[in-house]
Amino acid sequence: MKDIKYEVFIGLNQKKTGKSFDVEFVKKLLNKEFTNYEINFSLNQQVGGYVHKDGKYVIEDGFKMTFVGERTPKDEVEFFNRVKKAFKQESILVIKRPVEVEFRGN
Repeated sequence: MKDIKYEVFIGLNQKKTGKSFDVEFVKKLLNKEFTNYEINFSLNQQVGGYVHKDGKYVIEDGFKMTFVGERTPKDEVEFFNRVKKAFKQESILVIKRPVEVEFRGN
């Protein structure tokens, strides 16, 4: 079955304070947001680095959300803006690509 896979990379340092979000807070927030959209997702905690728009290289804790399937945001722009706002980020990285999906079982 052909579908769309989204990978969303979110830094946990808040844009104004630089403080990191608590993992339990993140779980509650995502549960609330994803329940509203009925999206199946997985969440991985990680450390990542990138060049900030001010030219400085930043390393921070973050999460990668992955979701695939028929339950994806109908209005992607609104959904990703809500995620960005909820995490108080200037930007988030979204990778979107077509994939082949199959469930395997007994």
